[in-house]
Amino acid sequence: MKLTTFILVAAACLVLSSCAPNPELPDDYLKSWAGEYSFFEFQHGEIGSPHMLDYLIDINKYSGSYYATVTIDGWQTMIRARAIVQGDSESIELIFDSFFPDNMHERFSEGDILLTFTRQGDEIITAWGRLQPMIIDNEKTGIHFELLQR
Repeated sequence: MKLTTFILVAAACLVLSSCAPNPELPDDYLKSWAGEYSFFEFQHGEIGSPHMLDYLIDINKYSGSYYATVTIDGWQTMIRARAIVQGDSESIELIFDSFFPDNMHERFSEGDILLTFTRQGDEIITAWGRLQPMIIDNEKTGIHFELLQR
């Protein structure tokens, strides 16, 4: 009986210790991504009128989860979307969730990966997903967005 009780107590301790938070992992590893990120594109149009797009991505925590508000304004464009932010302190994905009422173009579907940000030193590397830049040369993975403020 004592051996059975000991085994049950030992098993319970083992189960409970495996469910405890890992002290090596920070509670909020996405917190370092919170802030406003900006990217601006400009090119002369075929008829001489300039074509430009101004991208603003604002990442914040709401109700325990991180979301990005994606705002893109410019030439024939007015995108207002919300994305779920998933990842870790090194890399995040912006996963399309919904459009805001003032959005004009519905290009994305729920679950689409809009883009990925990866840290490389002090720089943010952008890998485009369903969200694509206007200028073909900017489609390459590279440094596009800059952090405006935390």
